Amino acid sequence: MTSAEELIEHAWDSEADLFSNSFRFHIHSLRKKLDAAGAEGYIVTQRGLGYRLQSREDSI
Repeated sequence: MTSAEELIEHAWDSEADLFSNSFRFHIHSLRKKLDAAGAEGYIVTQRGLGYRLQSREDSI
């Protein structure tokens, strides 16, 4: 599991605003692209913890 802060730290520079909606927008865009490709539910939000990737087998 990876927190939003950890993802931002690895993907953006150290000056990135951790409270920006930009990060949420990118996660939203990734989810839409994955859904369109048939990989619905691949990015799972764990409230208060962060995000995790879930394979199709994990969700069954």
